[in-house]
Amino acid sequence: MARKLGDRNRDYEKTRQDILVLLHAYLVPPRECPPSLRQMASAAGVSMPTLRHYFGRREDVIAAVMDFQGRMGEPYLEHLARSDAEFETSIREAVIFLADGLFVARVSDIHAFGLTEGAQSDTLGRAYLERLLEPTLQALENRLSLHIRRQEMKPVDPRLAALQIAAPLLLASLHQGSLQGVEIRPIDHEKLCEAVIETFIRSFRM
Repeated sequence: MARKLGDRNRDYEKTRQDILVLLHAYLVPPRECPPSLRQMASAAGVSMPTLRHYFGRREDVIAAVMDFQGRMGEPYLEHLARSDAEFETSIREAVIFLADGLFVARVSDIHAFGLTEGAQSDTLGRAYLERLLEPTLQALENRLSLHIRRQEMKPVDPRLAALQIAAPLLLASLHQGSLQGVEIRPIDHEKLCEAVIETFIRSFRM
């Protein structure tokens, strides 16, 4: 029986997606030495020619994994970007939501992977920014912009304000997780959240 039009494309995308799931599990958290294309093919249970067929060069494989991770995070960032709550409640919810993702769900491992790969390649550095870091910042910016328009928050640059929330949480989560700072100097992330919330509300409340 002849293959129906479009069946090949569906099979292609499903196989590609299945490979990405396995690669994400293999690459996150990042390894001491960035794995080769051969190692990634082995982890995905495919040959190197097959991996090249679906993705291309090593950089293309890593960029595709980052894109996959970004798509996984879209529903969470959509939630982060919106709020009907008043300013103080909204900021508290946003900080705790972001911290829970970084510290509890270990989204920090994804950022560690992106930074590890991105620091070694201009192409992958840009991919990390566009597909992982910037969408997080932009989600926060969108939430803060809502409060500025409602005149609940001072009319500041929402991008700079978003960095004041995200930067300490991301740095602390990397410190405790991938850098193993929890064994050297533990951080109580709940106290950190309270400090970020208190400082931000005091600084930007109308």
